[in-house]
Amino acid sequence: MGIVTLDPRLVITSGLSATGKSTTLEEVARRISNSFILEKDAINQSMLHVVPTEDLRLLPFDEYVKGDSVFPDHARNVETPFGEMIKIDPANGYYGRHARDQTYIVMANIAYGNMKNGKVPLLDCIVIRQIRDGTVKKFMDQPMLADYPKYLIHFVTGEEECYQRHLARAKTNPEAAIRDAKKISSRDAFHRFVTEEQPMTPEELKKYDHLILDTSKRSPAECAREFIEYISN
Repeated sequence: MGIVTLDPRLVITSGLSATGKSTTLEEVARRISNSFILEKDAINQSMLHVVPTEDLRLLPFDEYVKGDSVFPDHARNVETPFGEMIKIDPANGYYGRHARDQTYIVMANIAYGNMKNGKVPLLDCIVIRQIRDGTVKKFMDQPMLADYPKYLIHFVTGEEECYQRHLARAKTNPEAAIRDAKKISSRDAFHRFVTEEQPMTPEELKKYDHLILDTSKRSPAECAREFIEYISN
C-alpha cells in the first residue's frame, strides 16, 4: 500500500495499554498524507505541569493537594521553557481531577479544528472505562463533530503478549512503571485485571460499529493495512 490522502474523518482507537495502538498509529500516519496522531498520554503529561506560584489568592501547592497523595512520591521539579515547574505523575487524585477527562475535551477541539482544514485526526486513545460507561458515545456525538465520518478501532492482543509488553515498557518508561505497578505486580494480578477489572474486549463494545484489530504476532505494516482499509470505506 502506498501513500493515500483521505477526506476529513475522525478515527478513534480504544483498547488496553500495550495492545499495539501507538505502534500501529505511527505506521498509519506515515501512510495517510493528511493524518496526524493525537496522543492522550502526551496531552496528559502536558496538563500535569504546575507553576509553583504563591500569592494571596493561591495556597502553596503542597497544601492544595495534601489530600490527593501527590507528595512525596508523585511530584518533582522540572525545567520547562517557562521556568521551573512541578511535574505531577499520573497516579493520584490530582490527576483524576485535573487531567484524566479534560484531556479528551482538548483532543476533541484539536480534532475539530484540524478536520475543518482537511486533516484526519488519529486519536490515541479511548479507554475501556469509557466504552463501558457510555462516554465514548457522548464523545462521538458532540455537535461539533457531527458533520464528519467517525470510525472506532479497538485493539486487542493475547493476554501473555500484552503482559510481556507491559513489563518491557515499565523497564524503560518510569511513568508507565508507576501507573501500571499494581496490575503487573504478578502474572495473576494481570490476569485478574484483564478478566475482572478491564476486560480486553468489553461487552459494551457491541453497541458500536467498530473494527477489532488483533496485533498478536503481526507486523505494524500488516496492522496498518487493515486499519486503513477499514477507515477508507
